[in-house]
Amino acid sequence: MTVKQNNGSPALSARLKAILEMIEPCTRLIDIGTDHCHIPVSAILNGLAKSAIATDIREGPLKIALGNVSGYNLDDKIKLIKTDGLKGINTFPDDCIVISGMGGYEIISILRDSMPKSENIILQPQKSLTELRRFLSQEGYVILDEKIIKEGKRYYVAIKTVYKGVGYKLNLSQQVAGPLILNNKPEYFKEYILHLLKQISKMKKSDVTLEEVEHKLEMELHDYEN
Repeated sequence: MTVKQNNGSPALSARLKAILEMIEPCTRLIDIGTDHCHIPVSAILNGLAKSAIATDIREGPLKIALGNVSGYNLDDKIKLIKTDGLKGINTFPDDCIVISGMGGYEIISILRDSMPKSENIILQPQKSLTELRRFLSQEGYVILDEKIIKEGKRYYVAIKTVYKGVGYKLNLSQQVAGPLILNNKPEYFKEYILHLLKQISKMKKSDVTLEEVEHKLEMELHDYEN
């Protein structure tokens, strides 16, 4: 059952709260993989969006989402659509698009199929961050912000990006750890880098290119601590 916060909006997990905080005021929010529709409901109740489209590929979550939308009396502001990604949805530059709760390759597929040119795109992959960042840089999506999110023992990263159409290069360390995470050293930086180093230690035996990344991240951590 959803517990309401003081302002009347749903109580959000740390992951969803981080996504909400990245949303800039927009006319329309498009939430892909909406699950229970907590992001669109919260965005509208907090004045971040005037209307929203919430999509999911599964019927079950959409039924729960419908109950949440109706429970907050937002039926006239939030449209629920059963579809795969952005299929059948026309996007505009002033839309805010959120794609979360799925793997990096699934997000790549959605972006490649639709190539949305919205000025505010927020991505929160569950895995395959390296591949997603590589795709964004190659296809001309500029990374504007990255947040590290911690829920229990798990770490997530939310990425804000905008389509510019000119590809650029990220080195492997930036692809793995995030260019703005390395540059800005946000909250949970040390814990997250240690988490990545543990992963790299297991993977470098089958991928020698990760040894250079390991050294780079160790240096970043050393500089951060000193």
